[in-house]
Amino acid sequence: MQNIEHLLRSVSDELRALALAKSKYAQQLAPNFSIFNYIYTDELMLSRMIADLLNPKGDHAQGHIFLSLFLQQLTNASHYLLLDIQRAKVAIEVLTFRNQTQRRMDIYLEIPYIDSAHSFGICIENKPYAADQPNQLKDYAQELNLAHQDHWHIIYLTQNGREPSTVSVSAATFETWQQHNKCTLLAYPTLSLWLTACAVEAKNNNVSLFLQTFSSFITSQFLGLKDMSEYESIDKIIQQTPEYQNAFMQIYEHGVQIKTQLNKQVSTLRNLFNIDYKKHKVSINFHARNDYAELLSCLFFDLDVKDFKVFIDIYAYPDRYEISLAERTYDLNKTDQLNVLIKQFDHQYQHSVITENNRLLLKTYTSDADHHSIHHYVEKLIEHLIDFHLSEEQGFKSYHFELAHAMHTSENT
Repeated sequence: MQNIEHLLRSVSDELRALALAKSKYAQQLAPNFSIFNYIYTDELMLSRMIADLLNPKGDHAQGHIFLSLFLQQLTNASHYLLLDIQRAKVAIEVLTFRNQTQRRMDIYLEIPYIDSAHSFGICIENKPYAADQPNQLKDYAQELNLAHQDHWHIIYLTQNGREPSTVSVSAATFETWQQHNKCTLLAYPTLSLWLTACAVEAKNNNVSLFLQTFSSFITSQFLGLKDMSEYESIDKIIQQTPEYQNAFMQIYEHGVQIKTQLNKQVSTLRNLFNIDYKKHKVSINFHARNDYAELLSCLFFDLDVKDFKVFIDIYAYPDRYEISLAERTYDLNKTDQLNVLIKQFDHQYQHSVITENNRLLLKTYTSDADHHSIHHYVEKLIEHLIDFHLSEEQGFKSYHFELAHAMHTSENT
């Protein structure tokens, strides 16, 4: 215990000194400024950025070098020497029409062979946050096979390079794909290394800066490394003595235990929800998600409610649960509208507050709260949103009038 206290004190002192130095040179360094603070980094936006970088004709104007570096990471990298990557076509949200499943591939690449009329197909399934859908990868593989016979590859991109669930593709089929180099498991941290390599090769300063910033965003979002200088300072202290290294491992193992417990709590909560999609006539997805950057776990619901795109989040922290509501675009005007809207639903939402990250914090529970109480609260919130979604058009117009009046009144008080 004494070594742990010494380690924590040393780290605290070092970070305090580092913070002091940063504040002194904040104007020159602007350490917290990033374009990624101002854009919505959902799955679709990340796919758009990755696809444009892979496109030899992308706005980056660097040709096929980024695509070439990317292909070198794949399990069948040597095969791409046979392809004319300068003529590669890259698109997002491509419909799977050949097998009539009507799915959308996140990123699709079609690359002609150098000495053949055939082309090679690559599907990148981008899973930074969402869970797998039934038969998803199986359907993608079938579509690729119909378009390219046996000349295809699937890249499964996730937070940590995990395997797809058996909901998406059977374990036996996935094992066969791996044996025949039909699939690559790719983690976002590995993607960060690719971006760093691209930044080195880029001939334009703006492009290079964007690549570096994108890489930093990934290490922050998926590894929790928000500041490399802090990481390097902490690592230097830990490496000083074997005692500090042992103390660090004890702290780390304790953190893992806490995170495991939070994941169990969220899994228990998830099992209480049994949503009938057809009955509600509204698109609802709900997933449990681990956050690698913080000691928390999250269960979130994704709803399209009239002209709102809504997230309902249940965050599990070591000391509490938080229920929040967010407009998926994180547009402040939309959040204000959503805030006025839910206060018309029920008196229990009257004390909602807009947080610094543009979310509506609706309710906080203690860590020992009854899961059924949390479940009941969220179910009622979903019911209110669905009732609003299914309301008649006239009622919707009436709502807009009332909303505008409420916001105007609020501005004048």
